[in-house]
Amino acid sequence: MISREFKNSPRPLKVDGILGLNAFKDYLVTLDFPGKKLRLDKGELPKSDGAEILDYTNEAGIATVELSVADKRIKARLDTGNGIGAFVFPTAFAEKLNFAGEPRVVGRARSATGDMEIKQVQLKDTIKLGRHEF
Repeated sequence: MISREFKNSPRPLKVDGILGLNAFKDYLVTLDFPGKKLRLDKGELPKSDGAEILDYTNEAGIATVELSVADKRIKARLDTGNGIGAFVFPTAFAEKLNFAGEPRVVGRARSATGDMEIKQVQLKDTIKLGRHEF
């Protein structure tokens, strides 16, 4: 495990810490967002059914699944601490989607490679993750 002080970062988080996926490698993890609960169990999930139980990869401790927008597919990282928006797409992918309006700039972000605009727009198409539609 590593540690970091979140209260002194440029964008302070209101968290006590972040636990990565690898911390739970020997457990079944259930994140119950409406109930605000984390449940740990022993055992294994049944085989993926593509609806409720999805295949995923563990990329550097981040669960990555496939989701679709209309007929387009993308690998998506599940970020339970994302405070930007429900779905954040790379510009190259977003430009292929059907918008219900014009994208508008809602902020700026900084990464190791430079600054970028954060844009928001309503999609015409449905986002699908397993049986769930957004």
